[in-house]
Amino acid sequence: MNTIGARIKKLRLDNNMTQRELAEKMSVRLSTISNYETGYSTPDINTLAKIATIFDTSIDYLAGKSEVGSNRDPLLFSKRLAQLRKENNYTQKELAARLQISNVTLSQYETGARRPDIETLKNIASYFNVSVDYLVGSSSIKSADSKREHDELLEGFPEGVQILRRANRELTPEAKAKMIEIANIFIDSVNAKENDEKK
Repeated sequence: MNTIGARIKKLRLDNNMTQRELAEKMSVRLSTISNYETGYSTPDINTLAKIATIFDTSIDYLAGKSEVGSNRDPLLFSKRLAQLRKENNYTQKELAARLQISNVTLSQYETGARRPDIETLKNIASYFNVSVDYLVGSSSIKSADSKREHDELLEGFPEGVQILRRANRELTPEAKAKMIEIANIFIDSVNAKENDEKK
């Protein structure tokens, strides 16, 4: 099954874009887009990142690892960039100089009047030691290292992840809160047991 190609095509059509228009935005041949959509070829990670940026979605969504497309707050990138700048006590002028972009460009990023290209996104994420997915709102996990650890943890316990995802979809907010409370009690008891064994 060609999940990546199908999702690229869906996003392109949802955005009323032709293959030619997408090819022009990506600076590739029309046949390249056609090959991606039919599954004849698969985009590399950098190309996936570029496509994700164009459609304001995540690489995980394109790869079929997430069902969340691009229904997040369109200004989340702007808000997170401003938050990171303020947390690190930079003025817009100081951060713009460090990122080697103009102060006007940074201001436009923070107001949502302009979106950065994928290379600029990578530079900003690297500068603040966060993942690109966090920066654009595809993930709530801030650091790139934490995201890797989180992904490894999820891959190591697929049955548990399926149960939690199903519960997240099907439970009421009250039931979810109760489930979290039970999980915390369980974690506390495991930690207490481990501490007792160390003594």
